[in-house]
Amino acid sequence: MLVCFCGRLSLQNRDELPLKLLRDTRNASKPVQAYVESHNDTVTQVAFHPTQQQTLLSGATDGLVSIFDTTISDEDDALVQVLNHYGAVHCAGFLNAEEVYAVSTDEQLSVYTLSKPTDAEDATLPVTAFGDVREQLKSSYVVDLFPNSPSAYIATGDTS
Repeated sequence: MLVCFCGRLSLQNRDELPLKLLRDTRNASKPVQAYVESHNDTVTQVAFHPTQQQTLLSGATDGLVSIFDTTISDEDDALVQVLNHYGAVHCAGFLNAEEVYAVSTDEQLSVYTLSKPTDAEDATLPVTAFGDVREQLKSSYVVDLFPNSPSAYIATGDTS
């Protein structure tokens, strides 16, 4: 089983880098993969694809949701899709085998379609932007989404 650890890596004479280390639980002494350059700010969420165990999603406060093929060591080659959420990602994950969600720290919710290997690199994939969902949900913030095919539950909270 692969597990993902997130943190920050400080290098001499360099700023801290967001860090994602993949470790095999059967031999956790050294990382299987390390992806350190795909985000330039804190990684806030990671999730494995529900049916493709080698596919890893990461969301970060840089506003990006990155999709990786963890069977590939080279980070540039492993990065198969980048979604720009245009806001610091608070939570993100797979809704199902073909869709990804992201919620920003200002409660903007969007659902993105995953690309397929046959998709053209410059193809625009469908995005459903719900905008700020606080008023619709009558809450102060979104905690997370929980897929429950064919729909999803949204956990919310209120500060009052």
